[in-house]
Amino acid sequence: MSQQYKKVFISYSHKDINFVEKLYHKLKNDGVTCFFDKDSIRSGENWVLALEKGLEESDVVILVLSENYFESKWANAERSFMTRNDPSGEKRKIIPLLYKECQYPRFY
Repeated sequence: MSQQYKKVFISYSHKDINFVEKLYHKLKNDGVTCFFDKDSIRSGENWVLALEKGLEESDVVILVLSENYFESKWANAERSFMTRNDPSGEKRKIIPLLYKECQYPRFY
């Protein structure tokens, strides 16, 4: 994945942070450049603008799916941003990663 894509954005619920940190470090160790809010947003930076920029500059978005993810207002905002700004999925690939079994909306 590291040679094929320039930047991966990880979209997740903070309630799933333990798993996501392991995923992030694995990708990073494999040479993948990731936007991971915990490490990619500097102290004092406008984090809303940083999230938007991270999504806009990403080639791939990994959605870490769980019940927590679908209950997260910020995860929903990230999905809305992706859909609104790239409805056909031409700018970036979206990779759903099922972390925990969950019910998810049919039109997703």
